[in-house]
Amino acid sequence: MSMETTWLDDGIRVTDAAKNTVVVGTEGWSSAAEGPSVADALSTVETGPDDPQHTVSGVVRRLQLPPVVTELIQLDTGKVRQAAPDETERLGREPYLLRVDANVRLFIRCDGPATVQFEATEGGSERYVLQFREQTPVAVAFESQVDIVEATVTVPKTVEGVATALTTMGSANETTSPDRTWPTLRNEPPRIEFGDRTEVPETVTDDRPDTGIELVVPPDVAYLFTGASLIHYLGAEVRVEPDAEPALRGAGRVEPLGELPTFQRRTAETLARCFYLDCVARSAGPHGERLTVADTFDELELDPERLYDAPLAERLRTYLDTEFDAVRDRFPEWHLSMYVAPTFDHVPTLSHLLQKLPHFFLPESHDLTEDEWVELSSNDTFARDLPDREPDAFRRVTREVSNVDLVQPELGPGQEHGWLADDVPIEVFKTFPEAYENRRKYLDSEGSGLTVAAVLNNVDMRAEHDRAIEHYETRADELNLDITVRENISVAELARTFEAGHDLVHFIGHREREGLECADGYLSTESLSESNARTFFLNACGSYPEGEALIRKGSIAGGVTFESVLDSEAARVGTTFARLMVLGFSVKRGLDYARRQLLMPKDYAVVGDGSHVVAQNDALAPPKRWLFRVDDDEFRILTENLETWAHGGYARATLMEDPNRRYLLGRERVYSVSRSKLEEYLNIAQSPIVFEQQLWWPDDLQQELDERR
Repeated sequence: MSMETTWLDDGIRVTDAAKNTVVVGTEGWSSAAEGPSVADALSTVETGPDDPQHTVSGVVRRLQLPPVVTELIQLDTGKVRQAAPDETERLGREPYLLRVDANVRLFIRCDGPATVQFEATEGGSERYVLQFREQTPVAVAFESQVDIVEATVTVPKTVEGVATALTTMGSANETTSPDRTWPTLRNEPPRIEFGDRTEVPETVTDDRPDTGIELVVPPDVAYLFTGASLIHYLGAEVRVEPDAEPALRGAGRVEPLGELPTFQRRTAETLARCFYLDCVARSAGPHGERLTVADTFDELELDPERLYDAPLAERLRTYLDTEFDAVRDRFPEWHLSMYVAPTFDHVPTLSHLLQKLPHFFLPESHDLTEDEWVELSSNDTFARDLPDREPDAFRRVTREVSNVDLVQPELGPGQEHGWLADDVPIEVFKTFPEAYENRRKYLDSEGSGLTVAAVLNNVDMRAEHDRAIEHYETRADELNLDITVRENISVAELARTFEAGHDLVHFIGHREREGLECADGYLSTESLSESNARTFFLNACGSYPEGEALIRKGSIAGGVTFESVLDSEAARVGTTFARLMVLGFSVKRGLDYARRQLLMPKDYAVVGDGSHVVAQNDALAPPKRWLFRVDDDEFRILTENLETWAHGGYARATLMEDPNRRYLLGRERVYSVSRSKLEEYLNIAQSPIVFEQQLWWPDDLQQELDERR
């Protein structure tokens, strides 16, 4: 994968084809033709690629690194340490390799003496600093964590063929140890195609481990869909047998899973059990750190050292024998559930979804009545102000502006939900196979900076337009972001905007049945030859049909509306969404956060892959936070970090408590803080905070709290 390298006055910025960007700050840098060999160092440790994609060499006094997991590997002994926010790590004169798990992974080869120390600034940034005593030769290698999968498994369009394809998916996991829970060690599986005969590339066969685990199911493709993530994580071989009773087999253990629909619940529960207990067991490995849930092993009488070295089938047997239900509530709710119609047309999409390890459920829903729609879509904050409704409002809900029939999905456990099936549900992102195939198209392009096109075709919403531009410019230099501003443009000009290569198109205007309103008519996105806008936000009334068409024409994801929205409310959502996108929120998570300010928040929705991230955050998983006042000098902050791609990672609270406490992503934490500690936090925070059921940006919240003193 190609990368774009930009030399800044005080550092190096590298962007890959997925638009992930990392900045390494430098002090006293002088380039050199050669430096210490990163490739040689990587050949002696099991921690990275054989050959880094891009390397720069020079002499330097100080490097500033992203505030992410940073390992310090002493090459002559193999000893591994991890940098911590509250400690200064001292490197002796020995040779070292630093591995920095940023959105573009870094490998730094250097010799000591040096120190690694955490810094937080009043400008809201955090970083690790590698400080040398004098100008020192270094080499910095950059490795994209996004793979373009070339391997393709071809199978007949039969239940047995799908079973064969799913059996090969385990080849994407880099290890069978509990370290497979790290998101950086879960690669995208091979692609799946249908053909007359089975063809499995030799590289896939060689990479697939024999875990000794089998999943036995009857000849029904629905069992294969709902069991796909468990198959993938366990590296299980799938056997299709007539009249079989679904079961897992491994290490002499047979675990019945029941028939559908019980099967889908039990596979989800088994996956969560194995995954989360592996997260704790990995603490015994060279890259592991003690998590806050580590004490569950004491209660379950499990030995992390023994389990870390145990084969996967033996770990499965041990985990199935434990009373996991007794400690389940200490682990996060599962990050993502996908509701996928079990059709052969959706089989190729499974390989795109499996890297995120979602729960898979069969899609079920019922028609919405008007009463249900108002009750479900109204923000509780404003419910008391809603007028009384007519008691006979029981017809199916059709949004009059977008002409979309909405349904209420039957949801299983999960923090995020996606729908790959017929109908348009509320509360979940509605996706299509094209969204995942489209992503591959963009990964084939050259690495370059982010491009945003902001289109204002409604002068009454200029405030949203101007604020959105301001928010996009907030991290423009850091993200290598180029902003194009267009106003009152024609049908042809808007068509060219979507067809040109943009990472985000933010449309502000009106929509009628004919399409998006332009200066000389209306653009129906169905008329486009293609869409090359990776993501979009169509902040116009009833824009869902235009968004669906953009996905089918080439986009990955976008924000849309089901119904008419007030200009003032649309402006609040639009400006908030813009700022959340540049802070690293996924499209679905960002829109959910932005729309909570509205009277009818469910009139906004996401089409396409809602987990898509436009611009990554240095912290990888930006936080959502809620603030509660206890008294004038005491507050409580509830924090939750989650992005679906980072499942299995952890977060630390550098200001709130012991920064060495590590929480699995997705787990809520509550901190009690004084007013002075809260003010310290607000001075460096970037993400918004919910206070008294309103969304506040940190500087605005600080001003509000000061005025209430």
